[in-house]
Amino acid sequence: MIDKLPDGLVVEEIHKIRRAIHDRFGGDVKAILADARKRQSQTSHPVWQGPFADPPSGKNLERRKPQ
Repeated sequence: MIDKLPDGLVVEEIHKIRRAIHDRFGGDVKAILADARKRQSQTSHPVWQGPFADPPSGKNLERRKPQ
């Protein structure tokens, strides 16, 4: 069973990870985005596409229209 962390610790962990990513790329948002896109292109897992993104290329994914 997984123990649930208190909300404050969850938020702190998110900030810690965000700071680590920021530091790794020297705060360069374009480099962070390029790295994320590179990792997405290398995975076989489906990647969530927002309602205004290009249609996904996966055969089992459907594009939903915003409500």
